[in-house]
Amino acid sequence: MEKKKIILLSATFFLILVLIGFVIWKFFYRSNYYAVYLSTGDIYFGKLVCCSRYILEDSYYLRVSQDQGAPISVERFQDAFWAPRGKLKLNSESVVWIVRLAPTSPVVEYIEARAQGKIVPQQQIPSTPQDLEGEIE
Repeated sequence: MEKKKIILLSATFFLILVLIGFVIWKFFYRSNYYAVYLSTGDIYFGKLVCCSRYILEDSYYLRVSQDQGAPISVERFQDAFWAPRGKLKLNSESVVWIVRLAPTSPVVEYIEARAQGKIVPQQQIPSTPQDLEGEIE
């Protein structure tokens, strides 16, 4: 009976240590967001879920527009006008660099505030083929 108590106490102590470690890890290493720069010049942000294949979850991209008021914005990839779904799988041959973003990064703060509903995204006006009719002819 004494041996079972020792085993039970040891297991409980181990689980408490694991739980404390997890809480500390979540607190100090809160940001799981990365920036990925591609050879095309595009920059994507998101949670890197697989290092060997470059898969981003909860992905965003840097959008450059002609709008003088807001020439650069961070947009959620799933909100693009073609309505992509699922995880973003990047071509590993196109990846120039990957960097982990700090929890204090303005991009991470924006993404987290948007996820919590503190920021309402602006309605996007997609560039459609009609916008390019004069250039195609």
